[in-house]
Amino acid sequence: MRVLHIGKFFPPFAGGIEHFMADLLVAFSSFDSLHSAALVHSHPGYTDARRGNRETYQNCPIYRAPCHGRLLYAPVSPLFPRWLDRAIREFKPDLLHIHMPNTSAFWCLASRQARALPWLVHWHSDVVASTLDKRLALA
Repeated sequence: MRVLHIGKFFPPFAGGIEHFMADLLVAFSSFDSLHSAALVHSHPGYTDARRGNRETYQNCPIYRAPCHGRLLYAPVSPLFPRWLDRAIREFKPDLLHIHMPNTSAFWCLASRQARALPWLVHWHSDVVASTLDKRLALA
């Protein structure tokens, strides 16, 4: 089975969902019948953040869609739909594993290729409002 994981970011970006996805890709690769790839956003400060790139992490393809920054913690990536279709076309997944919350994942609803596949939607954790940063309440 071929699984395409769709998330916000990926290591070296520090975050719980990001490290969970990296661990999951490595765990899946230990089974001969499971193959994984990830579609994520390039994060600010990362090489090619505005162009995007394709790389490999522990023998798993990682598609990093171009990202122009974040607005209220959500990646701004107008080319994400194109990268979604590219990742599906190149990797040929049997299943989309969508890691939420991730506003770009809603592009799956508009993609004919994504709608043709079964989805597993995984909600990780809500952002808890903080007295330290009022922007968290908006996210």
